[in-house]
Amino acid sequence: MFRLALAGNSTVQITKILTELKILIPSFYKAKNGDTRFERYSNGMSEEERYKWCNATVQQILKNRVYTGDMVNHKYGVANYKTKERILVPKEQHIIVQNTHKAIVSYEDFEKVQELIKMRHRPKKHNFNNVFKSLVFCAECGSRMTFEVKPRKYLKRQMLVCRYRFSHPKNASITTIFITRIYMMRCLTEYERYRKE
Repeated sequence: MFRLALAGNSTVQITKILTELKILIPSFYKAKNGDTRFERYSNGMSEEERYKWCNATVQQILKNRVYTGDMVNHKYGVANYKTKERILVPKEQHIIVQNTHKAIVSYEDFEKVQELIKMRHRPKKHNFNNVFKSLVFCAECGSRMTFEVKPRKYLKRQMLVCRYRFSHPKNASITTIFITRIYMMRCLTEYERYRKE
């Protein structure tokens, strides 16, 4: 994957190549090798779905320093131990232990790939703060709901949609939550009340 990126392929192109080469997607590969955390994603998968990569997964792998042989800890912190709410920790505060396992990519190549990703990175089309991040899951399949902004003629519609729908559009039921200002305030009020109990 890193070689493909260094050869000038975008993450979208890499996604297509991996799918065409029939490389197992990570969730199915892990479930197949006994990791029970990924069973819910792999159960009922068709032969085609097992090899259908998504762009987000490719990006996560290419940005993950673990493939250089280092272990990165303290990437998340717990904001509230009662609700188990997790927050991202700034990169400067990550705890990095070098050479804990065999590397599959050199530091030099890894950094080159990061530069290529930055060059292709498109700025966000909205400035909406997603307060529901990592908190809302699909009632149908249990997948995380991801934030989207859909422009309309006179307004921008904010919504949460099931991530499973992106990689399995034919099989997934469309679970969508439209976010209005009133709905958001009600959710935040309830969440704050729960945190204080």
